[in-house]
Amino acid sequence: MTAIQRSAQGLMVIFGLLTIVFYASVYAAAGADAFPSDANALIATGGAALGVLVIALATAGINSGERWAWLALWVLPAFFLAHAALLGTWVPDGIFAAVSAAALIVTRPRYTA
Repeated sequence: MTAIQRSAQGLMVIFGLLTIVFYASVYAAAGADAFPSDANALIATGGAALGVLVIALATAGINSGERWAWLALWVLPAFFLAHAALLGTWVPDGIFAAVSAAALIVTRPRYTA
């Protein structure tokens, strides 16, 4: 794996960590709760699970050259694009979508015939 590919893989791990932090921060919100406590738990645990899966796929899946792992990671730019389109948050979600798509393009599996 080249240095550029390793850096792109590191970006995917960072996105996984950020996902965990962002969704876990639902519990740390100041002021009145935006969601019922059950919804807070579902949002935080679902986000943490997504982050852990992204990290696992970005490290083990890409390192082993598994095409299915690389394809599964395309859920991340799709996730960011959905946020940007539905919430109108092109900054930062649109930027995250572009950066994660670029990282996936750089780390695409290469097969010899």
